[in-house]
Amino acid sequence: MLPDALEQYRQPAYTGTNRCIPCTAVNVAIALVLSAFASFVGTPFLGFLVLGGSLLAIYLRGYLVPGTPELTKQYFPDWLLAKFDTADAPPIESEPNLSKQRTERDETDDDSSSATATDEDGEPADPEQLLLEMDAVQETADGEDLDLTDSFEDELLAAADDLRDDEDARTAAIAGLLGVDLETANIHQEVHGPAFYDDTDRLHRWPSEGALLADASAHRVLSERDRWSETPAQQRLGIARALRSFLATCPLCGGDVGLTQDTVSSCCRDWDVFAVRCADCDEHFLELEPGEADEAPEQIAPESEGARGVSGGFTR
Repeated sequence: MLPDALEQYRQPAYTGTNRCIPCTAVNVAIALVLSAFASFVGTPFLGFLVLGGSLLAIYLRGYLVPGTPELTKQYFPDWLLAKFDTADAPPIESEPNLSKQRTERDETDDDSSSATATDEDGEPADPEQLLLEMDAVQETADGEDLDLTDSFEDELLAAADDLRDDEDARTAAIAGLLGVDLETANIHQEVHGPAFYDDTDRLHRWPSEGALLADASAHRVLSERDRWSETPAQQRLGIARALRSFLATCPLCGGDVGLTQDTVSSCCRDWDVFAVRCADCDEHFLELEPGEADEAPEQIAPESEGARGVSGGFTR
């Protein structure tokens, strides 16, 4: 505990859990330079006093030089600031880890060495064409974009109704999607979202329960279509993730889903976050990394129209 005489100078906005590590590092460096200069032009004792006073100011106020956040924001690279940021970030979907499943499949099936489905000529199949053939998506009236077919959307939402409160059925659906033996499959709720494990190997983590439910529902519906079972797990997962960008209705609560934009601010940086999420229950279905914000579409779709064309979706 600090004496009351010093406590009054503390700035909670810039200290404690709100302390900015880059700003603190810059100010400590400045304090070291000032103390070295004081020792050079004066005495070592003077330098010690300058260093002690500077560090106390940094401890109490978060900075020594006013305007430090602007300096770090201007001169520090964003990737470095991001490593120390304390501002809340959106849940980010993990990269799939299906190499083990692909290797085991290759060892048991000489004809399945390709990581993608193929067309009649043996060329890699176009995911967009696969979905068109399976009547999951259709061209919009202007021919410039794609949208879910009414029948597929109805089937997906019906599947979500069946899976929503049935944990075993959801696990079985995701196991089928990822090509995992159901006996070793399990789902754990982690800090950043539900994760699917094959025994002790984590294969994928979703940004929310709603995103996992959407993928499980999509797999259940597409399993009834030709060619889905022939499509490798890695590609199936990518297609299911892409289909989330077309959602207009939340499979978890029935609310409106769309692409939203928020500005997140911290001590020394601001960034735009784009997310496909439900307006009613706030479930996240797709996220863009903060560093990818500049690549997001210029037009934000109304929440009632879904979020076609975002990262993971199909664009023309």
